[in-house]
Amino acid sequence: MPDITPEPLDAKVIPFSAKEVFDSLVPEPETAFQRICREQNITEESYRKQPRLTEVLKRLPGGFECVCEYLRGNDDPDAIKFMDKWDTISLDDKDVIGFEGLCASAGVNGKKLYGIIVSEATVLGENEMAMLTAIKAPGVIDVILETAKTPGGHRERTLVAKASGWLPRPKGSQTNININNGRINQGNTTNLTLPAFDQDIRELGERFQELAADAGPKLLEGKP
Repeated sequence: MPDITPEPLDAKVIPFSAKEVFDSLVPEPETAFQRICREQNITEESYRKQPRLTEVLKRLPGGFECVCEYLRGNDDPDAIKFMDKWDTISLDDKDVIGFEGLCASAGVNGKKLYGIIVSEATVLGENEMAMLTAIKAPGVIDVILETAKTPGGHRERTLVAKASGWLPRPKGSQTNININNGRINQGNTTNLTLPAFDQDIRELGERFQELAADAGPKLLEGKP
């Protein structure tokens, strides 16, 4: 009867050690991004469809977290959904998945929300400028009035006289610029009137003559 006993395996034939075989059977550890996507039900397709805006928002004043707060209080349904999701995720997880992941998790369009952020930031900036102007204007006017009382305050005296109506406004050539959110002559516009060029030249000449008269004949003769 033939001998059918199997030959012993040569250890050199096995390419992997027992540890390597065991490690290959254990799944790789889950990354932070994969964990957050699993917890927030973010699919690869929903994430891929979002515009890449995280780095853009990070470059804006206040950074990513501050900029997204512009959406708080906005009554747009997508903004409300985004902020509801925003408040349930930790800051560390927000940094991992970014603006795109938050939008994918909330089921909203990132490009639309970016437009809302820009609109809200613009309105807040304009209101802040108006408020600062109203607060600082009295101090500026005080400086103008005090300077107008000095020998060299010719332009300031002219400004006060024109503002109070003592002097008529010039009717010479003027340049009108209509500005509306970067567009020219469209919809509601704001007119910015620039003074005539010859008016500036005339006022500069008058100012020079006044300074020359105050300095005496040495200035006219070119002497120090």
